[in-house]
Amino acid sequence: DEAIALQEQVVAKVEAAFGSEHFQTATFRGNLGGYHLRKRDYGTAEPLLRESVRVLETTLGPDAANTVGMRGRLIELLRKTGREQEAEQLSAARRPEQG
Repeated sequence: DEAIALQEQVVAKVEAAFGSEHFQTATFRGNLGGYHLRKRDYGTAEPLLRESVRVLETTLGPDAANTVGMRGRLIELLRKTGREQEAEQLSAARRPEQG
């Protein structure tokens, strides 16, 4: 798929420029995971999304818009692959305290 090939090139260039632990790299990597998610290529999408969420949580914080959005993609993937309990745990771990 041409979109995936282009996104892979973007990820490689951004990673070369900023390094693997930079929020921009994580965002583009997560976007690539999103392409794979939409194509139902869950095995390829999952590690990309997990790594993206990890870096975004570290660099931008767990409540940043980019982090929340990427975590949502990962939760979507978990639900689509029948891992509702893991999806719910990930979702619940980031909900603000009610009170």
